[in-house]
Amino acid sequence: MTKKLQKIKDLLHKYNDIDQSVIDEIEKILNDTPKSDDILTIVANKGSHAINETLLPGCVFYASEGNLGGSPMNPETLITDLEKIAKQTTKILKNNFYKKIYIVPSGLPIISLTISAIVSQVTAKPIIPLQYDRESGQYWKIDLPIRELVTQVT
Repeated sequence: MTKKLQKIKDLLHKYNDIDQSVIDEIEKILNDTPKSDDILTIVANKGSHAINETLLPGCVFYASEGNLGGSPMNPETLITDLEKIAKQTTKILKNNFYKKIYIVPSGLPIISLTISAIVSQVTAKPIIPLQYDRESGQYWKIDLPIRELVTQVT
């Protein structure tokens, strides 16, 4: 059960004047709700473009924020920044079990590439890109069957 669902359940138990059958019914509904604790969405970079977290599945983790690589950018500082992102992302992945992992590719492309490599190395799972569509204001799950596609090529 997610933390939010547990809080709702605890709140219901606080009020003694609520009929127990109502509490039981609400608990049944809450327990039937798909868990989002086992889904992770990694936002590669929290930059100048606002990201509506309510549209993102599961738990949201920001791997980086702002400009990376120093000003002006240099390879040594960029590598240091990427190593920090790699360690933070690895810690998140090793401390939790996620059935699905999504990425919002934002910021420098090298950030998303690094995160994708980390997810692959730590979990052996594919990362699913979320592509934002400005027209609809929604994120599209671009879940390509990579293994299937690779095996089709001779």
